[in-house]
Amino acid sequence: MKLHFIFHFIQTAEQEEEGLWIGLFFVIALIVLGIWAQLQPEEETHHEQNLRYYLENEPDLLSAALISLVERTNPSLAKQARTTFNEKTLKRYIDNEFEGLSPYDHRRFPSLVSEVEPTNPTLANQARKKYQDYKDDEIVVTFEVDITEGNQKKKRSRRISQDVKDKVWRRDEAKCVECSSNENLEFDHIIPHSKGGANTYRNIQLLCEKCNRSKSAKIG
Repeated sequence: MKLHFIFHFIQTAEQEEEGLWIGLFFVIALIVLGIWAQLQPEEETHHEQNLRYYLENEPDLLSAALISLVERTNPSLAKQARTTFNEKTLKRYIDNEFEGLSPYDHRRFPSLVSEVEPTNPTLANQARKKYQDYKDDEIVVTFEVDITEGNQKKKRSRRISQDVKDKVWRRDEAKCVECSSNENLEFDHIIPHSKGGANTYRNIQLLCEKCNRSKSAKIG
């Protein structure tokens, strides 16, 4: 009877030990599976797939709205896209000579340049210079001092910047906009300077000497 009890005890202990080992094996397996699952790349959302496609194939289709949506789920991808988007936006501003910018675009311009500068300092510096030239060309104002009167008089300058001249020359294809002559060309204010016309790209045109003289101080 005692031998039977001892044999039963040993058999029970062996079964419990085996059960413990089986349980431990399953716990370890679950931990390994959990770690493996975390290491697997998550399936991209529809927005992430679109953004990645645009970034790699059609960067001109990138949009701030789509980037903002992806930023919540994939910040790394959104950061790459925003860098490309900001650079494309800045290049477009420069290529369009800052024409058609909304008040919001003008307000955001300094921060846009700051965002681009770490990745493309050359483009950022070019944008700053071009934008300053654009602002300078809007209205060029100089001051002259009347010594005899002891006061300051405000005088609008007739100076047309070289940058504006170069752009007008290319736009008008180096010929008179009225008769297409390419001789004796002059830079003319569409709205005359005497009537408040600015020295800007939009208000300067190429005319030959004859057409310019016939126009005189008329607008157009």
